[in-house]
Amino acid sequence: MDFFNIDGMRFWIFILMFLSFSCFGQEYRSSLSSSEVRVGDRFTLSYEVLNSDRFPNTIDSARFFPAILLSADSLLNNSETATVEIISVSDTVIKSGVSFVAVRSYDLMAWDSCALSLVGFKYAFEGQEFHFPPCFINVSYYEAQEGVPLRDIKEYFNEWKSIPNKESEKNMYWPYILAFLFCSIAFFMWVWFRRRSRQKSIDFQKSLQDITLEKIEILRRNELWRKDSLQEHFVRFSHILRSYLTGRFGLSFLDKTTEQSKLILLGLSIDDDLRENIQQLLESADMVKFADSSIDDRYIFVLFEELIAIVNETSSISEES
Repeated sequence: MDFFNIDGMRFWIFILMFLSFSCFGQEYRSSLSSSEVRVGDRFTLSYEVLNSDRFPNTIDSARFFPAILLSADSLLNNSETATVEIISVSDTVIKSGVSFVAVRSYDLMAWDSCALSLVGFKYAFEGQEFHFPPCFINVSYYEAQEGVPLRDIKEYFNEWKSIPNKESEKNMYWPYILAFLFCSIAFFMWVWFRRRSRQKSIDFQKSLQDITLEKIEILRRNELWRKDSLQEHFVRFSHILRSYLTGRFGLSFLDKTTEQSKLILLGLSIDDDLRENIQQLLESADMVKFADSSIDDRYIFVLFEELIAIVNETSSISEES
């Protein structure tokens, strides 16, 4: 009887160990083919489930991939979502030794210049709902290259002879009348749009300081660094600074590295101390943006105050000039 009890205990211990390995054997990974892409270019997001021969079931689905807009090049864009189109989806099972890896690949395409957090859909596995780890990506426009010709589309024509039609001859003038009306409407709309654009440009220059300060305050209230989102916090922080410098000085800092930004600052007619403060803030933002450790709140608040000081000081310079 004692021998049976010992064997029974060993049996249940083995079962519990097997269940623990089966529960924690799956590991979920996500990866991007590139973290820097251009608007309209395809990129691939891959999800991997280790130690599994099938991919989890998708709870929700849509034509567009779920993404959170971290920052946009337009300072007037207050939307929290972005359009990332799903081009195709494919599933693959890879055998690695005695184990399997289930892979799902999304071919995606973004249609706006911005920084995104690709959060993805919800999935279900063994009665539990979960998300794969989010991926961060920066989308920018193509730059026009001087001397590079545009590729033309070849057109082919077939010769044909029309048969005279009296009814069609009577109505042949209607396309010209419609074209004239369309051109007239387009001309008046162009004049109106141009006047409105000039007024908006003036208003934008006047309110650039206020818009930037509002974005800084929103970022400060979110307190992302206290929510295990330190990297996302400094991505937004850096984008606010670079967007403001782009709008204030009329030179793009959004698609430049920190070293390239320093060269641009050297060409600006600003005070040396101010230039040095901007350079230090750029370096601090980039240095902390990729850090994995926690940072003291006092240091983050100091960076906020330095950013506000730079915005106020450069705004007064612009108004005086």
